[in-house]
Amino acid sequence: YFPSKDALFVELQCRVIDEFSQLLNDGLVELDNFNTRRKAEKKTRALSVPFAVSRLYQEFARKQPAHFRLISLTIGDPAPRLDDEFGSRVIAELMPVLVRVAKGFNEATGLKALSTGNDLKRTATFWSAIHAIVPLAKFGRFDAKLFDADALMEEVVFTLLKGWSAPE
Repeated sequence: YFPSKDALFVELQCRVIDEFSQLLNDGLVELDNFNTRRKAEKKTRALSVPFAVSRLYQEFARKQPAHFRLISLTIGDPAPRLDDEFGSRVIAELMPVLVRVAKGFNEATGLKALSTGNDLKRTATFWSAIHAIVPLAKFGRFDAKLFDADALMEEVVFTLLKGWSAPE
């Protein structure tokens, strides 16, 4: 039983965030194992994390489109959909995911693979950018080259990393 539609909406969002969090953790463990097998340098390992996160987010959107839409409904609308009490619960569920991504930026900064910066702000910028790319895939049916979501995702991640002083 849920006392309101907002309470139900929050519970659904929290479950979806948890589902993505698990996908992210599993994917990053797999990436670490891959990098270990190929004996990747520490800087390369650190810089591979944002690319992996972006691919995992795309994969999540493709495999769980209804769940992705649930998240998009809140993120994509500039108007607050939930009051502060309910919104705070969603943010509390989301923060460990954002902190996990920020940890990757922090590691890259510590290795001098990125310039010094605010890791959580970078994460928010990164997340905003990759989230915006996913829905563009639907336009691929009109112009497959321009709206190639995989190529756009790679371009946006590469551009952000370059802006934060990543080496070529």
